[in-house]
Parts: sequence; C-alpha cells; structure tokens
Amino acid sequence: SRDLEVVPVARKMALVVGNSSYTIGKLKNPVNDAAAMERTLRKLGFEVTVLRDATYRQMRQAVATFAGSLRREDLALFYFAGHGMQIQ
Repeated sequence: SRDLEVVPVARKMALVVGNSSYTIGKLKNPVNDAAAMERTLRKLGFEVTVLRDATYRQMRQAVATFAGSLRREDLALFYFAGHGMQIQ
C-alpha cells in the first residue's frame, strides 16, 4: 500500500465548456452536461467559468485567460462536452 499525501490547495478552479449548437451535427446533451458539471463542481467548492456554444476564438481566449489566472498552488480542471475533430 502507498501512503497518500495531502497537498494544500489555494483555490479550486474549473473551466467548463458545453457546445451543442453546431451548423452540422447539432447535439442535445453537451450544454446540459456542462450545466450538470458546473453545479457539481460548485458544490465541491470550485470557482467555475462556463462557456456555452462558444466559437473557436472564444474557447481559445477562455483557455488562455483560465491558464493565465492559475497559480502553482491551485487545483485546475478543464471539462469539454461537444464534438471534437482535427483536419489534416
């Protein structure tokens, strides 16, 4: 067995993204899933930033802002619900 080490955390921070409204392939659940995740994380003491149906530019900006706000002693969580794809 291994001993667990308790690590002090200054802040619990989360960025939650739920994208459902796509031009092609609209989805039902991602925005609802993001809302459920937001509620759960807030109950667990996280400071939560939420994006719903964000554009690529909005998501890039939010990730940059989120990452830039973090300190070494923070616990960070990123959650994404929606389509994922890569071209070339």
